[in-house]
Amino acid sequence: MPALGELEQRVMDLLWRTPTPVTVRQVHDVIGAERKLAYTTVLTVLDRLAKKAIVRRTRAGRHWLYRPASTMPDLVATQLLQTLPDVPADRVACLIELVGRLPAAERSALAAALQTVLPGPLGQPTQTSASTGPLN
Repeated sequence: MPALGELEQRVMDLLWRTPTPVTVRQVHDVIGAERKLAYTTVLTVLDRLAKKAIVRRTRAGRHWLYRPASTMPDLVATQLLQTLPDVPADRVACLIELVGRLPAAERSALAAALQTVLPGPLGQPTQTSASTGPLN
């Protein structure tokens, strides 16, 4: 899945913040006002996002209703995993480089989050992680 373009990202940001499915008109009323976009431009962006399975659409009378197909963290994680190399050692090297570039506060938050999802103390091999590696 390719990275989102600027307008696609703006549409997705709006959809993720909106608790209910929305029409093209509703998206256009927000984004079109900000950027002076034609209704058909917003329609095309939503149609392309639906074809990429990034948004889901359902019929409601004469209109389509659009909603995100996944959460923002799920989409970003999927894109990141598809971008990483197939060789496990290279994947780990890329992830280490990424984490090293994060601000200290985000590295600390990530370390705390990892402690909640890993089966043992952070940095300590467990029966599961000893055989497969810490990041698979």
